[in-house]
Amino acid sequence: MSSILVIGKPNSGKSLLFNRLTGVNQKVANFPGVTVEIKSATFRRHRLIDLPGTYSLQAITPDERIAVEKFHETVASNEVKGVLCMLDSTRLERSLVFGLQAQRVCQEAGVPIMFALNMMDDLSRVGETVDVEGLQQALNAETRAISTKKKQGLEELADDLDDMIRNPDRFIREPGAGDGSDYLERSHDLHKRFGPDVGAILALQQKLDSFFLSGTFGGLAFVLVMLLLFQSIFTWATPLMDGVEGAIGWMATQVSLAMNDGMAKDFIVDALFGGVGSFLVFVPQIMVLTFIIGLLEDSGYLARASILCHRTLSKAGLSGMSFVPYLS
Repeated sequence: MSSILVIGKPNSGKSLLFNRLTGVNQKVANFPGVTVEIKSATFRRHRLIDLPGTYSLQAITPDERIAVEKFHETVASNEVKGVLCMLDSTRLERSLVFGLQAQRVCQEAGVPIMFALNMMDDLSRVGETVDVEGLQQALNAETRAISTKKKQGLEELADDLDDMIRNPDRFIREPGAGDGSDYLERSHDLHKRFGPDVGAILALQQKLDSFFLSGTFGGLAFVLVMLLLFQSIFTWATPLMDGVEGAIGWMATQVSLAMNDGMAKDFIVDALFGGVGSFLVFVPQIMVLTFIIGLLEDSGYLARASILCHRTLSKAGLSGMSFVPYLS
C-alpha cells in the first residue's frame, strides 16, 4: 500500500481533507494546532498520512518539530510515494513559504509533490480568486483548486492523487535555477502575481480584530463572552437536566414498585438508576457547552481569544492555545 503525505501550514484544511478522503472523523477546528500527532488512514488503495501543521521547516513549537522531523524522515527514506501540500488561498503568501521549502526537499529526494489550493469558496464570497494556471506554471508543479468545506474539487483531487502514485514521473520536477532563492521573497512575489487582494479578504477581519484584540475593549469583550457562556450553560441546561432527572426518577419508582425486595432490586434501583442516572443528568450540560463552544469556534472568536490570553498564559509557560481546552 502506497503512502501519501498531507502537509501544510496550521489551519489550512489538512485534517478536514483527510476526513473527506478517508471517511474517518479526526477532530478539526477553526484555530491552529488541533492536529498535534501523526494520523493515518486508508484512502482508496493508499495510506493517507496527516502531519501537524507548520509554518516553516525551521520548527519552533513541539508539534511543528514532530511535523518537520517526520517529513524529512519519510521523504529521505522513500517511505512515502507522494506528497500533497495544502495551500490556504486566503493566506497564500504565508502558505507558500512552507510549500516552497517542502517542494525543494521533495525535488532533491525525487518524490512527487502536488499542491491543493483550499478555501477557494471563501475567495469567491468576496469576489476574489487565484490564477491557478499561472501559479501552477510558476511553481512548476501540479496545482488544484478545491474547497474542503464545500466538497468542491475533491473527487478530481482524489483522481490526481491516484495518478501521482501510478505515474510519479509526471509529477516529479527538477529543481529550477531560482528554486533555491529566498523563500519569503519568492512567496511574496508569487502572491503578488497570482494571489488575491489581501485587503479585500481582511477588511472585515481587521475591523473585528481591532476591537476584539484591543487591550481595553478586547479584555472587556472577553470577560463578557465568558460570563454569557457559563451563564448560558446553566440557564439552558437546567430545564433539560431537570427533565432527565425526573424521567430517571420516575423509571426507578416504577421498577421499584414492580420488583420484590432483595439484592436485585437494590442493584437496579440504587446502582443502575442511581449511579448511571447521576451521570446522565449532566449530559445536557455537556451538550450545551459543546454547542456554545462550536458557535464561538465557527465565528472565529476562539482564535482571537487565544491571542488575547497568550500574554497571561505565557507567564505560566503555556501558549494562548491552552485557553481552549480550559473551557471544557
